Parts: sequence; C-alpha cells; structure tokens
Amino acid sequence: MSITKRTRLRDSYIQGWYQMDAGQLLATTANDFIFDDPFEAQPITREMLPDYMLRWDQRSRALGADNRWKMTHELRQDKNGILTHW
Repeated sequence: MSITKRTRLRDSYIQGWYQMDAGQLLATTANDFIFDDPFEAQPITREMLPDYMLRWDQRSRALGADNRWKMTHELRQDKNGILTHW
C-alpha cells in the first residue's frame, strides 16, 4: 500500500473518531484490525468497533469529557509498515 493511501486512510480513520462515524471507521480498517483498550475485557476487533465506539463515548462522557480531542504526532507511530496510535 502506498504511503499516500495509508496517510489518507489514517486521516479518514481519525476523522471517523472525531465525528463518531462507525461507518467511516469500518471503511478505513483492515479485516484483522485490533484496538486495544485496557478498560475492555478483550481487544476490540473490526466487527466490535461500532459497539465499542458507543461504549467509549458514553464512558468518557460519564467521566466529564466533552470528547473534543485531537491526535498529535506524539501519539502516532509508523514503523515497519504498522501504524500505531495511542
């Protein structure tokens, strides 16, 4: 996959979170996508992502967050073909 396509997919994935758009997230993730959240009992697979997004939004709002956040370069790693965000 070209860097340009990977960058476009990454940016669309991030926008999916900003907009709370599960369809956009699914359109930008691979079939073997895994999201690891230590508050969850198991890693989140691609199929679990839409339900997880709702739980995450509810959980963070219950803690007082307004869910207006931005990813910064310090939270991104592109190493050996694997994009990691934390």
